[in-house]
Amino acid sequence: MSKSVFDFTADEARAYLKEKGKVRLAVLHMSHEGQMIRTGGVGAVVQGHLSTTPLLAEALAKRGVEVTMHAAQPISKAGCEGWNPKALAYVEEQTAKTGGRFQPLLNGTDGTVRWGDVENWKLSSAAGAAWALGLAAKHDAAIVYSHSLPFAFSPIYGLRAAEAFGADVFFVQGEHGHYEKPELAEADDPWKLAYEKIVPQYREFPHVRIGYIGEYIRELAARDYDLGEDDFVPMRNGIDPFQPVFRERTDEEKRAKLSEFGIPLDRPVILSWGRPEVWKGLHWVVEAGAELADRAETVVITAPEWDFLAEANAKTGNKVRVIFKFDPELVNSLLQWPNTKVAALVSKGEPFGLTPLEARLNARAGGPVVVVSDTGGMAPQVAPGEDGFHVRTGDVADMVRVFGEVLDLDDDAHARLRRRALATVLDRYMWPTNILETWSAVCPLVAAVAAEVLEEVKVTEV
Repeated sequence: MSKSVFDFTADEARAYLKEKGKVRLAVLHMSHEGQMIRTGGVGAVVQGHLSTTPLLAEALAKRGVEVTMHAAQPISKAGCEGWNPKALAYVEEQTAKTGGRFQPLLNGTDGTVRWGDVENWKLSSAAGAAWALGLAAKHDAAIVYSHSLPFAFSPIYGLRAAEAFGADVFFVQGEHGHYEKPELAEADDPWKLAYEKIVPQYREFPHVRIGYIGEYIRELAARDYDLGEDDFVPMRNGIDPFQPVFRERTDEEKRAKLSEFGIPLDRPVILSWGRPEVWKGLHWVVEAGAELADRAETVVITAPEWDFLAEANAKTGNKVRVIFKFDPELVNSLLQWPNTKVAALVSKGEPFGLTPLEARLNARAGGPVVVVSDTGGMAPQVAPGEDGFHVRTGDVADMVRVFGEVLDLDDDAHARLRRRALATVLDRYMWPTNILETWSAVCPLVAAVAAEVLEEVKVTEV
C-alpha cells in the first residue's frame, strides 16, 4: 500500500492536491445516540457535526477536498428507549447533503436494547469497522469518529484489516467523559469505566488518537493514564448559534412565558436548571437563593418531580421557586429576560457542559451573567471577572457572596461581561472552527487548505 495521506508532510500534501486536482475524503460518525436515539451529551456533539459539515464540505470542495459525511448507530426499533424519529430524519437529511448516508448497524440485539453488553459492543464495533473500511476504500481516505462504548473496539478491528480493504483510515476515539476518579458521579458505572480503560490502549497504534471535548477531560485522562500530548487530538465541543432555539424572543413572548409560571416580572432573577441529579448542584442554588430571597427571585427548573430538591426547598421555607416541569421555552425566555441577572451552573465535575454556552448566546441582547463551579469542564469556559464568575464547588456561602456581587453590578458592568462572554463563545466554541481543527490535526490534506477555509466559514457575529 502506498504512503498514507495521514503521514504526508505539509509539502507532500500540497503537492498531492496539486497533482490530483481533487481528493475524496469520507467522514464517519459512529455513536450510540444522536441519530436514532434521543440526544444526550455525545449525541449533541454528533448533531453539531451533522449541522456544520455540509458548510465545511462546500468550502473544502472549492479547494480540491471533497468531503462526504456518513453516520452509523447500532440498530434501534421504533418505540425502543429514547427512539427519536426527528433525529433520524435529520441525520438522513444532513448526510445526504454531502452525498453520504446513515447506516444502522447490527449488534446482536433485536433493536430494543440501547446498550447491550461487551459481546454486543464487539459486534457493533466490527460492523462499524467494516462499514468504515468500505467507505475509505471508495474514497482516497476516511476520518472515523468512534464516539462511545458500542464502538470501543472499532479502531483495533479496522486498523488490522485496513490493508486487506485497501483502505486509508484514521480513527478518532472520542473521550466525552472521564470516569476513573470519584469526583465524577458516574465513576461507579462499570460500562463507562470499561470504556475508559480501553481507550488509552490505542496510543500504541498508528492512525488512532484520543479526541477530547475539552481541556478538563484531556487533563484528567493524561493524569490518570500517563498520556502525552501526542496521544490526543482536539475534538472540542461547540455550539451552533443559528439553531432556532437561539432566536431572539419578543418582549411579549417572554412576558407571557414568565407569567405562565407565575414568575414576577419586576424582580431580579437568579436562574438554574438541569437534570435532577445531586452532582448538578441544584440544591446548592436553592440554599443560596433562599439566603438572597429579599434581593432576587430564584428560579430552579428540573423534571420530573424530585423529592430531594423539594425537601431542600422545604427546609428554607420554600423561599425558592422550584419548577418541576422542563419547558425549554421558559428556560430560553428567562435567559433573554433583562431582569435575569445570574445563570447559576454549579455542577460538580461536569465533563464539559453546554449550558454556559447556551446561556451566553441567549443573553447576547439582555439576560444573565454566567456563574459556574471552579471544578470540571465548565470552569475553563469562564474567565472570572472578565466574562463571568467562578464559585467554589459545593460552597453555598461562596455562592451567596458571588451571586450577591453580580446582583450589585450596575447595568454597564453587567452588559460588558455579557458582551465579553458572547465574544468568548464566538471565538472558541463555534463548530466550523472546532471541526476544522480536528480534521487538520489528523489529515495534512485538510491542513493544507484550512486557513483559507476558516477565513470563509468562521462565525464572527450572530
